[in-house]
Amino acid sequence: MPFTPPELPCTWAEFKAWVLAGLDVDADRLNYEDRLDADVRYALLEIQQHVERYQRGHEAVYQPGDLTVQGSASIGALPFGAIPTGLTVVRTKAAETEDGEDACHSYPATIRPYREIDAFVAGCLPVNENRPLWANSRKDGLFYVFPQIKEEDDAGFAHKAILKFSAIRNSYADGDTVPYDEMVKEAVIEYVKAKVALTVEKNPQLYNARMEAYRRVKRNLYVQ
Repeated sequence: MPFTPPELPCTWAEFKAWVLAGLDVDADRLNYEDRLDADVRYALLEIQQHVERYQRGHEAVYQPGDLTVQGSASIGALPFGAIPTGLTVVRTKAAETEDGEDACHSYPATIRPYREIDAFVAGCLPVNENRPLWANSRKDGLFYVFPQIKEEDDAGFAHKAILKFSAIRNSYADGDTVPYDEMVKEAVIEYVKAKVALTVEKNPQLYNARMEAYRRVKRNLYVQ
């Protein structure tokens, strides 16, 4: 069955599947599957260092179980090296409500100074139910959300938080949104093919040719 490219922006799991579909090797047959993820991440690390725009547009999803509850607030750990740019609280319900209300609502959070986190915990900040509050500290590596991100609220809605940030990133969860496009995919494929040529096929000449192809695509990303 032909592979259908994902809609962009895509998730980390979708991007990896996109890369795998473009390889002309059988990763499982070549006993390469365990190395594939590491090589994809390494190529992306180089690309992010080389082309700044791919440091932007990352999103990480936090379910209630990913967060710590302290008083009236939920606390999460920032991804390593992240520069936070926004946070959205999403509330979903398995089915539509009786009055026809949508079963999914997104609420962009209002940023507050980090010095107010004690007020977050105490629950003494005025807040519109449709406009949650958040604060973050890159020094502490934490962010706070008020009101809490709940497994289920009184109205039956489950919560999650989506953190938007910039970073040179080297670790991902499958559901994280990534800013990588088709040209990045092509560059990653060339890098993986080069590594297969060297470590699996033991062909240094082919490795050099494919690394040159990778560098050429990476240069094109820079001038795009």
